[in-house]
Amino acid sequence: MNWRRGLLRVWVLVSVGWVAIVIYWFGEGCVYSPDSSIFNPLCATGKLAADGTPYAGLLRDFVFWDWARWIYRMLSVPVGLIGIGYLVIWVRHGFR
Repeated sequence: MNWRRGLLRVWVLVSVGWVAIVIYWFGEGCVYSPDSSIFNPLCATGKLAADGTPYAGLLRDFVFWDWARWIYRMLSVPVGLIGIGYLVIWVRHGFR
């Protein structure tokens, strides 16, 4: 069995699933009011207040750090998993 190919396939499936979950989570955090256009929703920025409630802001008013927070959430799990996968392959080759 080819471990690298098998783990890479598992990583791709998990990564695509994680990205889909984060995109869904972002979309669920948006509220479309009836008096605003569809391109101007009120969305969660990803930042939490001291009491744990999420901050919200208009999507058009998102700053760099709001987008960076969502991109970090989207990419942190796939990058971490590929690192763990390479570590597993490295350890497995070391014990041959």
